[in-house]
Amino acid sequence: MKKSNLQNVKTNNRGLILSLISGGCNTRAEIVKKSGLSKAAVTLIINDFIDEGRVIEKGVTIDHSVGRPAISLELVPDFCYAIGLCLL
Repeated sequence: MKKSNLQNVKTNNRGLILSLISGGCNTRAEIVKKSGLSKAAVTLIINDFIDEGRVIEKGVTIDHSVGRPAISLELVPDFCYAIGLCLL
């Protein structure tokens, strides 16, 4: 795969994960299920987002399923702003 294609895939995956989090997916497991990406890929991207300050871990979700408790994720509301201008 060419470097530009690999970068496009990475950019698309990051955008997909941000969209899923903003759309209500709040755990890594939900993101893996809805995105079709591997657990490792989701974890790496989420960790990058946490390091960048885009996403925070809110805490452990309480459910009565088997396995490790899920950690809920949330977008940082003040991470960035956008301004649009219309010049006539």
